[in-house]
Amino acid sequence: MWTDRIIHDGKDRAGWEAARSPGIGASDAAKFAKLASVPAYTRAKLRPKSFHGSQYTESGHRWEPMMLAYLGIPENKALIHAPDEVGFTATPDGITPDGSELAAVKAQ
Repeated sequence: MWTDRIIHDGKDRAGWEAARSPGIGASDAAKFAKLASVPAYTRAKLRPKSFHGSQYTESGHRWEPMMLAYLGIPENKALIHAPDEVGFTATPDGITPDGSELAAVKAQ
């Protein structure tokens, strides 16, 4: 079951960020896709982060739960690792209780 792979429940942002930091998420994977960018991105990944959101992040916090509710998919805040690799992580915006459907919603 996907709930057995929860690394952090996402209830506090600082704890979620600390749990996510050593892993590779989808946004990280996209940057690692280009071989030439790997050394620079690896250095950036190992540096402490200072970004904590923007006006678009705030808009997402407001609208995304409503969009998920409209779709009937429960909101998710949990950081989950891949079935076979703890270092590969994701926090889908929404996930059905049985894990059969994931949702990624974007609001601007």
